[in-house]
Amino acid sequence: MKKKVFIYALIIIGTITLTSCSKDDNSNTRQRDLKFNIVVNNTSVNETKAVKTGWENGDKIFVFFSERSYCDEFATLTFDGSKWNGAVEGYSCLDPDDLNSGTMYAVYIPFGNAAPDWYGRFIGSSHMNPALDDIPIFTFYLKDVSGSTYSVETEGEIATLNGTLNMSLPNDFVYFYLCKSGEKYNQNEKYRLSVEGIKPIAIKEFNETEDFDQHEQDAGQAMWGYKYGDGIAFAGIMDDSWKTDTPVEHTFILFSDGEPAISKTFTKTLKGEIHPSIKLKDPSDPSNGWLQAVPAPTYTLMGDGKKWADWYLGSSDLNDDCYGYIFRWGDIVPGGSPTSYISDYAVNSNLTGDYALFDVARAYLGANWRMPSKSELETLYSSCTTELKSSGVVTSGSFNKKGLVFTSNFTPNNSILLRLDGDAIMTCFWSSTNEAKRDAYYAQLTSAGAYSVVCGSDTKKTPRAIRPIFIGE
Repeated sequence: MKKKVFIYALIIIGTITLTSCSKDDNSNTRQRDLKFNIVVNNTSVNETKAVKTGWENGDKIFVFFSERSYCDEFATLTFDGSKWNGAVEGYSCLDPDDLNSGTMYAVYIPFGNAAPDWYGRFIGSSHMNPALDDIPIFTFYLKDVSGSTYSVETEGEIATLNGTLNMSLPNDFVYFYLCKSGEKYNQNEKYRLSVEGIKPIAIKEFNETEDFDQHEQDAGQAMWGYKYGDGIAFAGIMDDSWKTDTPVEHTFILFSDGEPAISKTFTKTLKGEIHPSIKLKDPSDPSNGWLQAVPAPTYTLMGDGKKWADWYLGSSDLNDDCYGYIFRWGDIVPGGSPTSYISDYAVNSNLTGDYALFDVARAYLGANWRMPSKSELETLYSSCTTELKSSGVVTSGSFNKKGLVFTSNFTPNNSILLRLDGDAIMTCFWSSTNEAKRDAYYAQLTSAGAYSVVCGSDTKKTPRAIRPIFIGE
């Protein structure tokens, strides 16, 4: 990635004409023209290998003010390649009459066309895949950490906003970069990166205490990659496991939609680095040591006409000590805690079509695999006889783990084992079928041999196993 020379201070001079939100239908609110005279500094650029070394055409900074009325008031500053231009865009109700002097707060989000919605939440927009619209953008950001003072000078009907913004990258952000290789690694909405000990972060909204709230997911959850320069950029906040005196092993998983996920373990410490930047070697080059993250299971054609995996995602055979990984519905990294699940933005659609990006079987195994639907979970049961066993033989081989054997009622009489999770009373695995914003369908089997397809309340936050279906040739 070519390094740019940062324009350390840029004077913003722009004129906009504003139509204010009406504070009172009977008031005679006057309209003024507003000019901006603001200096923008990037105070992070000299600290380390800062991810943002220069402003680019189309960059936007959103500026909020301590003097706010009943509606959201913010200005949008857009860089045109040589200067910044001020405007009141989207859902803003900024009125020059509300501005005299005070403190302004600013944030810059580089990717995803993030902008405040009607509720003041920062969400993405204008994606090629609409499934990614209206959800937070997990990437790095710059903000004016403590706010900066501003003043307004009025001359006639012209108000000039004066001040200086000091934009900086919050501490502990880690920036990962993957250079283009052939046709790979230079496309939006395709790549995600899970890094052990790195937490995806997204700006949520400007709050009542005059700060920017953020979404923070569990360490290791997947960061979306965004096209930047001649490659793909990822970013997140490191936890303390990266700040040790000696290097520690961390596992990386790279997801490329439609292709099997690959992984590699790195040994590294980032102690003492404020804003570290890590350039990854080409994962498609076998000499760089990336391997398939999860082995593809074998599969068996059952009486419902579907090719069911012979074990859960995350196992390697019928008798693996691990019965499978468990995932929250719509997540592609196992084991996340419910407290970091973004329920306000949870996927409210079946995990098919545009939303297949959130199908964990596809994410790990590629486009030849997917999660089963609710009806497929039901049809598997209705087309088979079932028997609880602790050992025996199914079509793919012998087993010595307790579970429910499904034997097809049709010719051939193929069979698969749905294992129980050790001595657990009940084991559950997801369907791809959505019920509501926080609910989805899943199958459950009990240690007594019962099987059912259910949908409980607020279920998407609960980690469950995945039993994939093979849809390739």
